[in-house]
Amino acid sequence: KEKEKEKELITTVNNQSIIKDEDLKENVLPSQKKRTLKRNTQQSNSSINSNNNGNSDLEQLLQSYESSISILREIARSENNGKFLLGDTWLLRFLIGTTLEKAKDRVKKAIIWRKTNNVDKIAERIEKENLQPNQFPHADTLYRYYPQTILFNLTKNGEPFSVESYGSLDIPGLLSMMGFEEFYEFNLYKLEFIRLILDKLSWKNGVFMRWTVIADLSNITAKHLNRAFLGYVKKVSQDSQDHYR
Repeated sequence: KEKEKEKELITTVNNQSIIKDEDLKENVLPSQKKRTLKRNTQQSNSSINSNNNGNSDLEQLLQSYESSISILREIARSENNGKFLLGDTWLLRFLIGTTLEKAKDRVKKAIIWRKTNNVDKIAERIEKENLQPNQFPHADTLYRYYPQTILFNLTKNGEPFSVESYGSLDIPGLLSMMGFEEFYEFNLYKLEFIRLILDKLSWKNGVFMRWTVIADLSNITAKHLNRAFLGYVKKVSQDSQDHYR
């Protein structure tokens, strides 16, 4: 039932995206596109947060960081052969709560990391094939031993959250069937899937969306403190922190 619910939510998010995927990929929101976004937003969702001028909270936030985002965009392009296939909301995550200099260093490292791990191709495949989490590489094996629902539901504010049942983990079974490379590949797809969903929800609702992970610790015991597995999780968590937040 959870998987069916997750599939329905994913379909809803994908179908209700206000900005076309090609606009997100180009990452350029010229004045005419801003006007179109504003008009479509007002027509399709009257509950979007906005100021007296009709601008969404997200637009206001992007405008307040406009010069810094422009600098980060050029850095990203210079590190990726003149191409930048990500949205401004991704760059915004590097700016909020830190300095421009630190954000510049993080974006540069993130683009290098994406190139090293072919992450742009992963994003392209997810969108082109409309992949669901249970279709990610090694998903069957991972779900069997590591129960989780990536898109469990949306909060009252429309923000997504996932649930991971750590107490139901079968770590010996997982490690007997999957090495770090397979675990890491699945999680690269997972991280990109989350980024794409956040982009679409942010534009749809006109607010800057964040993702919450709920850790179900019921039935967790000392047997779950496996050093090798904790190393796997630590690597993925560090990449998420460094390149997505």
